[in-house]
Amino acid sequence: MTRRVMAASTANRSMIIRILGASPMDVMEGVSPEPLQEEPSGFLRADSLLGPYYGLPSLEQEHYEGIISGGRPLEGNGKSHSLALLSRNALRNSAAVINRLPIELLVNIMELVQVVTGLGSFGPIHWLRLLRVCRHWFVVGATAPALWSRIFVRKSLNYARIALARSKKATVSCSIYNPYLVSKALPLLLPHIYRLRELVLDWEDISYIDSNQFLAFLGEGMPALEVLTTRMRCYRASSVATLTDQARISFTSVRFPRLRDLTITGAYVAKSSIWEQLHTLCLKECLEMSMDLLTETLTECKNIVRLEILDTTMLPEQGRAPALLHSRSLAPLPKLQELRIRVAQTWAIKHVLSVVLIPASAQVTLEWFLHNGTSKTDIKAGLLAGLPDDFSSLPILASEYTTQAEVELSYEQRSLKLTRVEALEEGTGAEHAPVSGSISMSVCSRNVLHANDALEIMQKAPLETLRIALGGFRLEYIDWRALFQPFDALHRLTVVVHTGRILYPIIRTLFSALDVQNGEGGRSQFRGVPCPSLRYLRLEGIETTCDSRHREELAYARECLLRRQMLLDRTTLDELVLVVSTQDRFEECRRLAADLLAPVVGSLEYHRNPDDNPDSEAHEGARRKRTESDSKCTIS
Repeated sequence: MTRRVMAASTANRSMIIRILGASPMDVMEGVSPEPLQEEPSGFLRADSLLGPYYGLPSLEQEHYEGIISGGRPLEGNGKSHSLALLSRNALRNSAAVINRLPIELLVNIMELVQVVTGLGSFGPIHWLRLLRVCRHWFVVGATAPALWSRIFVRKSLNYARIALARSKKATVSCSIYNPYLVSKALPLLLPHIYRLRELVLDWEDISYIDSNQFLAFLGEGMPALEVLTTRMRCYRASSVATLTDQARISFTSVRFPRLRDLTITGAYVAKSSIWEQLHTLCLKECLEMSMDLLTETLTECKNIVRLEILDTTMLPEQGRAPALLHSRSLAPLPKLQELRIRVAQTWAIKHVLSVVLIPASAQVTLEWFLHNGTSKTDIKAGLLAGLPDDFSSLPILASEYTTQAEVELSYEQRSLKLTRVEALEEGTGAEHAPVSGSISMSVCSRNVLHANDALEIMQKAPLETLRIALGGFRLEYIDWRALFQPFDALHRLTVVVHTGRILYPIIRTLFSALDVQNGEGGRSQFRGVPCPSLRYLRLEGIETTCDSRHREELAYARECLLRRQMLLDRTTLDELVLVVSTQDRFEECRRLAADLLAPVVGSLEYHRNPDDNPDSEAHEGARRKRTESDSKCTIS
């Protein structure tokens, strides 16, 4: 009996292999020793298989009546008996609970398996194992076009041939990762080009590609194409002319009427009439894009939602230096939600921001580099080097809802992030989420020590929360009083100093900037009181040895808080948090801080820096407990 079951199981698998046209493992791995020679109709044999037997002889036939009704043992022809056993198992399988699910629901389950296990773009096609569970699952999976609508070419064309046949007339997405199979893959796709919904061409080296065949393929009309991604690089081109011929792509709205998402990597961008219909445009590592072409592209992207310009070589027009177009009115991009620019030329970012008007609700990321060819003026300007002079294209910088800022001034990197949060109006339902936006700027530079650029950018925003992280060596180069003076609405201030185990006078430096000063003190109604609305202050990175110097700093902070309290007629701080780095006498330092500062603030927290012992993983639990209890002092 065991041998008969094994024989039936082997026959079942053989039937599936024959219908697939190739070994299931070969198809799963994306490669087979011999190319498939079977016609597309051969991949659709499962369409003619009906349940519950799916091609097996029916048990009601006269040949099996004696075996089933009489209960006679399986004797005689072994193949007939094996088929009878398979038929009986198929009939029992149809009564299984999961096989009584609606076909649509079972297909949805298989689609979820595709999502979880991946579609095999860079590995085995695991979801095909579902087709080997039983005949019912095989027929359902093989005849559902939705399961075959995502096609890729990696090691061979096996899966692509099968998927193109079984997807029938459904729209499909196709990804070609192997440049050596392009000459065979493009003719295979050509009869189905009218139903391509997404096309990904990801080639590390296009030197082996027939450029005429490739450009002719893109010259065909693709009426259903919505997403096009091209990633092309050429490492072995013998000349620039060869690279230009192979990498230049032109798009028109006539050939791509439904194209909405376009990503171009490593190619030349030509003038096009398609920019207006795009919702997403990503230009990455594009070659030699002129200012005029960039201007034309940006001004025509009226419906753009996401725009990225990354590592693209910008060229000024011949005969004139790159200059801002002051006479040109800003082109609004009302639907823009995300903008990201990363280039080496500061003037390129400045040019982009002088052409378009960016909504205050958009997420903006600007990155550029200061290198040997950067002018001394741009190096000194820091973050201002990539911004237009009037900031008119960035209304988020002066928005009444831009209330949060983060400044990073490390040794090699300086960055600024402003966040805009629009509060809900009274009576508005919870389903109406607040409109938010942000702008992040970063520049790689070791030569800028001050913070004047960050101050000038964020001084017009009514900040309520400000976080500053910097290296300790920059403390003396920053005018902290000038930095804090504009922010009358500031409620929360956090300063993180990376000291490198050097004793910097952090407490005295910052509290002297917040101290009361006679005379004109800025825009505040309280003369000489920087940040009059400040209620929360957190200082991290304080190096201390609990000596007379630390006592003097804490005493100075106490006097500063008393002077602020006298002028403001209230407790100046609701919460003061000090995070110190010390290896010994921590308890003594904590008691000293409690004696001097606890009476003049609402709540005092005194922590040990959790990074003091980064190699003590075995004592993580004890360190966490110490940080939360022993190393924390809260006085109300």
